Amino acid sequence: MLTAGKMLREVCTIGALLSIAPLGVAGQPVFTLDDNPGGPPSMVGFGAEDPFGLSIRGAPLAPSPSLAVVGPFGPFTDGDVLQPGPIPPSTPTLHVVPPDGLFVNALSDNTGDLGSVYVHFSVDRSSTGLAGTGVAAQTALNQQPGDVFVSTAPFAAPGGFTGLAPLSGYVGALPTANVGGGNTLVLDESALTLTAGLGAGNLIPPNVMAPPIAVATHDNVDGFEWRALDTGTAPQITDRWFYFSVNPDEVAALAARGIFITPAEIFDVPPHAAGGANFAPFARAWQLGLQSQDDVDALVMWDRDVLGGTAHGGPGAQAAIDYALFSLGPGSASLGQPAFAGGPLLSEADVFFTDFSGSFALYALGSDVGLDNTGGTNPLLDNIDALEVDEQFNPIPEPSTILIWSLLAALGIFGWRRRTR
Repeated sequence: MLTAGKMLREVCTIGALLSIAPLGVAGQPVFTLDDNPGGPPSMVGFGAEDPFGLSIRGAPLAPSPSLAVVGPFGPFTDGDVLQPGPIPPSTPTLHVVPPDGLFVNALSDNTGDLGSVYVHFSVDRSSTGLAGTGVAAQTALNQQPGDVFVSTAPFAAPGGFTGLAPLSGYVGALPTANVGGGNTLVLDESALTLTAGLGAGNLIPPNVMAPPIAVATHDNVDGFEWRALDTGTAPQITDRWFYFSVNPDEVAALAARGIFITPAEIFDVPPHAAGGANFAPFARAWQLGLQSQDDVDALVMWDRDVLGGTAHGGPGAQAAIDYALFSLGPGSASLGQPAFAGGPLLSEADVFFTDFSGSFALYALGSDVGLDNTGGTNPLLDNIDALEVDEQFNPIPEPSTILIWSLLAALGIFGWRRRTR
């Protein structure tokens, strides 16, 4: 006989399955979770809300509970790139060999040149969004940290802004910034088979109240990519160029091994590489116009030269040829300065552009994507935690296709429940 708690889990699981239908037809996104303090002892594990351990956004709320589940592939680390689990609901399955066990703090494949783009992003557990936005609606349901959101307005193609003044650090706002906008939910955490408080493997649909967020209760999407990295050539090996940054608490652990890097650098892994990361950075902090005390915690990478076949490792990024969008984590040294005359201060809710010439510019204020960016490093600010772009507002299939797949999913889950009684 079902208890009330078990019944809630049954209802939430079935409802959540209906919400994950697009994944059956639209391809498999990949993601990383934060933050696994079960790694090496030198890795403190402060989480996305406080990557430098400065206590500027309250107590850490990490880790993501799905990382700790033991199974065919788990427990996982915050260096694993994951994909949604199968039906019946389960924790995510290992997708790509992790780069030397590091915390993958920002994640991107090599993006092709695009026209105008919609900004897709995740937020951390303490972000709330501006009133009337998708982030605010999911915050009211205690669901926001595992979700992916999309801007309601497109932004001009980033590739049109190459040619920044070289070696100038922050150079100001691009025409795409300070135009206003909002966001809406594009992918619920249940579609990624993540938990919003009922325990790993227990899914909650996007319109259901979840338990309050506390330490280690809610998964947090820390990196996101719409396209699968492992396309089947070899299991758990990336078949695409893979770019990432590391978390601030990795720096000391790597220094003890004689590897001296910063969280403001970008690293790459080439296709079919089983050995993990090359610790010669693809791009140093100064190439992005950043300081070593900055934390690149979200990334979309355009490595245009790779399309011609360049090997990985540094120096890899070519000024005014390659370019990227990124955000900075709370506590980063480059935040807190004026975005433009009379404007707000740069914040962890903002999106930045670099062409690796030693400079970076403001591509979008947090308020342009429906996030609170007022007050510089105020602890109540929102924080972009993963970043992706797409020329489509919503890359999910047509409703008729979703309905068919949803019915099949529902039938499958009812059958599974019946067999396991």
